[in-house]
Amino acid sequence: MYRDLVILLYVSFDLVKCFALYLFKLIWYLAM
Repeated sequence: MYRDLVILLYVSFDLVKCFALYLFKLIWYLAM
């Protein structure tokens, strides 16, 4: 159970990172 929680946390963190990168690119393109 603990391991599943860690994996879930890792995956969600990865998703947040990808989403933040996408938002950053979008804002950068709009600012150009």
